[in-house]
Amino acid sequence: MKPRTRIRSVSKLQSRRLRLYAVIRQTYLLEHAICEACPHINPITKPANSRWATEIHHTRGKLGELLFATKYFKAVCFTCHRYIHDHPMQARELGLLCEKGQFNSMPKDL
Repeated sequence: MKPRTRIRSVSKLQSRRLRLYAVIRQTYLLEHAICEACPHINPITKPANSRWATEIHHTRGKLGELLFATKYFKAVCFTCHRYIHDHPMQARELGLLCEKGQFNSMPKDL
């Protein structure tokens, strides 16, 4: 009897997309090394006291081509990323999250 082959956890297409995204993500983080959300979330924090950005926040989601749309990226630290997801109403007011009902929908300008 032939041994069973393991089912892929990620498809070949998605694997290629994630490799491309990794390059885009790393480039974006190198170009935007300081957290873009710290000054908005904590206005007392001066830009010089902001934290290093370690994560990418997708303000419109990651569906389809939005995964690669740097126009909708924010380089953020872990703390601010948690805040954005834990407080979506405040994040929308600060411009860190798209309007309600627009998440993972393709904007007309993309």
